Amino acid sequence: MNSLVRVSNLSFSYKGLEIFKDLNIDYSNESIVGLVGENGVGKSTLMKLLLGHLSPSKGSISFNNEIINPIKNKEYIFNIGALIEEPKFYKNMTGIDNLRYLSMLNKNMDFDWIKYLSEALHLELNKKIKNYSLGMKQKLGIILALSKHPKLVILDEPFNGLDWKSVARLKEIINETQINYGTAFIISSHLLEEINSLCNTVHLIKDKKVFHLEKKNFQNYYDICFRSLDDAHSFGKYILDNPNLHIKKTRNAKIFKLISVSEEKTNLGSLYGFFSNNSIYPEEIKKRSVTIKEIMGELDG
Repeated sequence: MNSLVRVSNLSFSYKGLEIFKDLNIDYSNESIVGLVGENGVGKSTLMKLLLGHLSPSKGSISFNNEIINPIKNKEYIFNIGALIEEPKFYKNMTGIDNLRYLSMLNKNMDFDWIKYLSEALHLELNKKIKNYSLGMKQKLGIILALSKHPKLVILDEPFNGLDWKSVARLKEIINETQINYGTAFIISSHLLEEINSLCNTVHLIKDKKVFHLEKKNFQNYYDICFRSLDDAHSFGKYILDNPNLHIKKTRNAKIFKLISVSEEKTNLGSLYGFFSNNSIYPEEIKKRSVTIKEIMGELDG
């Protein structure tokens, strides 16, 4: 895979506080990269650095092997699309008029493509922005980011304000765009299940560094809460005979009565059979996604 964007020995500080230290990352032109981490860890900051909105304290960012300089490197500006934080538009203009106005600054916007995207996302472009909901503004911001067929699209929390149907359609559009146009994506989100299903690479920001995560880090779990310690101990013995269940560590207050097992490795039929044969009646079995804190705990060992 060819390197589209390369981050080399990058450090960044803000008001004396070091945010990143000696980052080295390659983003290929075939990537859909998920960017995750706890609030305030620097996801949006990294995106702004990639866009050239912020300058690194040390190191460099290159695009197609050229160091990024937003003032001089016009190719970079015209080959990147972005939605960072809440999109801003003129409230008394319609969605389509906002896009037409912005097209005067960027002649590369494809209005046939915009029409396709608006129909796919069920967005009414002839309505004024002041009558748009949060989700509609979000859709318009995404359409703007994709409108000129950029080589790289950076999306900060793109699923905010979208219903589940729109989330599913947006994921399809991202995949279609990557396959048909070779567009690379960097996407931040707190919705780990969506990131895991959409992205072929996932990066976690932690302790001023960026860590590459494997798919196994994102599997779902069943939380099984038992009525008694005896039932939990019996299930513990069953787990010892079935190591593939993959116990999940938990710091829950009911630690001795709550056991989490991997959804991928768990056969629910066998599990219910064990409970029935041993007269064990769990208080609750609940499926859930892994959390950022749990993934970070695994990295800490």
